[in-house]
Amino acid sequence: MARLPQVTIVEVDGRIGSMATAAGDIACIVGPADSGPFNTPMSLARQRDVVEVFKSGPLVEFASYLIENSGKRVVCVRSKTTHPGNPGVLESKSENGDPVDFDPAFTPGSSANDQYDLLVEFVRKGEVGVDGITYCWSLDGGRTMSPETALGDSDMIEIPDSGGIVITLDITKNVLAGDTITSRTVAPREHATDLDDAFTSIRLSDLLWDTIFLCNTVTESEFEQLDKFMTRLLRRRRYRKFMVNARDQKLSEKELAWEESLISKFKSSESVRGALCAGYCTFASPISGRRYRRPASWAVALKSVQLENPRKTDMAEITPGRLRGVSIDGEHNEDKWADVDDAQGLDDARFLTLRTVEGFEGTYVTRPRIFKPAGSDYAWWQYRALANQISHVINVDMTRRLRAPTKVDPKTGFIFEGDALNIETGVTAAVERLVGPSQDVSSHRFVLSRTDKILSDPIIHGQARFVPLAYPDEFVIDLMFENPAVAQG
Repeated sequence: MARLPQVTIVEVDGRIGSMATAAGDIACIVGPADSGPFNTPMSLARQRDVVEVFKSGPLVEFASYLIENSGKRVVCVRSKTTHPGNPGVLESKSENGDPVDFDPAFTPGSSANDQYDLLVEFVRKGEVGVDGITYCWSLDGGRTMSPETALGDSDMIEIPDSGGIVITLDITKNVLAGDTITSRTVAPREHATDLDDAFTSIRLSDLLWDTIFLCNTVTESEFEQLDKFMTRLLRRRRYRKFMVNARDQKLSEKELAWEESLISKFKSSESVRGALCAGYCTFASPISGRRYRRPASWAVALKSVQLENPRKTDMAEITPGRLRGVSIDGEHNEDKWADVDDAQGLDDARFLTLRTVEGFEGTYVTRPRIFKPAGSDYAWWQYRALANQISHVINVDMTRRLRAPTKVDPKTGFIFEGDALNIETGVTAAVERLVGPSQDVSSHRFVLSRTDKILSDPIIHGQARFVPLAYPDEFVIDLMFENPAVAQG
């Protein structure tokens, strides 16, 4: 079957080791929500519109976070979730650590619409079923507490904004001031087929975006699934990238065991189009003001869409690089392990991580890594952004030239030199308009083949080469005393 006229751009990787739009990105977010149409990409630019359509849940929180802090529109896709959210494993203890008397339990049918660190703390003691007991509740582990609430003569505690968490207490038993109930809830989660349906809706949509972000963490198979989706988009001349996060550290899991588990699980995974983050952080919800624990990828996603020039700027650069309002070393112990100083192996294993920097306030990206295979040139997020946008520019310019009359040298049967130079000049100028004003590359050139037999096989080959910018990882400085008298002698 004859192929349609087309431009094919083949990325040649592994060459750095050999001799030689509106500003910023637009996010596409996939995740669960409490309302709204499934698998229907929607471009939204206001937080209130996100809430109106999708009500609440991870998709609403993530999209609102990006819109509120970047001022940019976001493409939202509500995914189906085969695995419903659940309230997690309930634990309780008294102020001195002893077991409580009132035997709390989640009611049958309790559910959660997001990942929360649930905390109920009793303020005034009393007998369950008798008016007098009061308590405060929190969905962010105590960072933000509710006003004091009276239990009254009820034996049930309903947690607002949680998606349906209800706790029952043993009637006639006693509650003491300082008794607590805790649980880490589990957000609704997609099955592989749910993700496929969401990706298909994105592929069929005409909405423009640059990067896909998933609300939920991913397994190694889901990472591969998303990378394959990027390949399918590439066949449609859509040059995109993605960023996701590996699983959270379990409450009972030691930091080193968690780190080793991630490295082992993803040791065979790779992509030249995606970043895999590890670790969690906290920041304020633009909807409730609570400081939920969120995947590091959420904070890095905001940084990535805030970049005016994602082709050039390194997200780990210290001067403009602080992740505003993001914490990984707060007063709560669960925030601390995300710091790469305590998890260096994750950075070495290609994960994109967060860190603090001695002498500088705030939280920073360690290195904006792509989860690349060994030998690949696509080490950094900006290299992928650069290649994507150059590919788009070349594709647009060359597509205009498809089926255009082209002279052939009557002596060789190859393309006429004047026509070849005209094409090279046009493509070079188009790329220069993209990368030249802000000096996004060290150099670039475009060369067209002069040896293609285009009369018998109407395909012309070419090479677009560019020398990227370097991003120093370390400075080594010799510090010494100097004696001027000795130097003069």
